Amino acid sequence: IAIKAFPEVLSPFRDSLLHEVQVSGLTRGFQLPLVLEDNNVGILGLWGDTLIENDMDAATIFASQVAVAIQKSRLYDEVQRLAITDDLTGFLNRRGLLQSAKREVERAVRFHHPLSAMMFDVDDFKRVNDEHGHLTGDRVLKAIAGRINTCLREMDIAGRYGGEEFMVVLLECDEENACQIAERIRRCVVDEPVVITGIGIPVSISIGVAGLEKGIKSLSRLIKSADQALYIAKNAGKNCVATLK
Repeated sequence: IAIKAFPEVLSPFRDSLLHEVQVSGLTRGFQLPLVLEDNNVGILGLWGDTLIENDMDAATIFASQVAVAIQKSRLYDEVQRLAITDDLTGFLNRRGLLQSAKREVERAVRFHHPLSAMMFDVDDFKRVNDEHGHLTGDRVLKAIAGRINTCLREMDIAGRYGGEEFMVVLLECDEENACQIAERIRRCVVDEPVVITGIGIPVSISIGVAGLEKGIKSLSRLIKSADQALYIAKNAGKNCVATLK
């Protein structure tokens, strides 16, 4: 038995309920599309020397059950994804962020790999909400998240920590390199205003950076250090990157 759950390979079989093939010699095989509510979700392949035409009915019933199982699995995966995703930004929500970050911090500590965290806070965000409204404020946050994302690698972990605060975990990245990335992100955010309905809204962010190399062994301490560095950046006038000395 072979099952492929990839709709793109179904084109040869879209117009038939099943497809019989001669594998080799006396070995017969059936290829059945896995169809659920008129949607192809995969292919079920069966082969063997003892297969006969009467087996097709049982194979068809089995294929329908497999299609249901695949669909349920996909729905479960989607529910799990939505449970840890922030609706507004598409980043991980706080729960998903902390789960993923904890796992990566523990791995980095165990194998002595570099890892850094960045805490971001949108400067004077209350002013944006007060002057332009909360709906516009949400669109500004979404735009900022998009700019942050353009500066990250696929392996990095980005999440909305809460409100207008974001957190990014940089895998295989020491504090010095993390500061360079943070500065690049800061410039990317501040260089162009966010344009909402024709109005340019100037925005900037403050960033605190912390790395594991300062004796940090846990996610909680890493977050605390990055948050303290963020506090330094705020006190230094905002729109800057800071670390703990």
